[in-house]
Amino acid sequence: MTKDEVLKLALEALELANINHWWGSSKIEAAITAIKESLAQPEERKKSLEDTLNEYGLVAIGYTERGELLTQKKVQPPMPVQESKREWVGLTEEEVIEISHLALTRVQAVQMTQAKLREKNT
Repeated sequence: MTKDEVLKLALEALELANINHWWGSSKIEAAITAIKESLAQPEERKKSLEDTLNEYGLVAIGYTERGELLTQKKVQPPMPVQESKREWVGLTEEEVIEISHLALTRVQAVQMTQAKLREKNT
């Protein structure tokens, strides 16, 4: 069950209990109000593996015999020639840590680093 399904089920039970006056109504009313407010908020979307790979310009192509994810760079159109030279932008410490946590192999770490630097410097 999703969080919203659980909250809706609890809300139904509380509203039924409130109608039948099974418990102190002020606590039930407070719980009902809290559940309704929670249900009114949009559900947070967790970042998927595909989202993370896309962020680094990679696609999943399979798994090794040991269960490691195989990735490859997405085919990208040729970069247009830029007239002005911009100053090189490197990775922040947070980005380096993120890559080190997300990459399952050294090759993935290199690919993710290349994609992130390309994104920041083009």
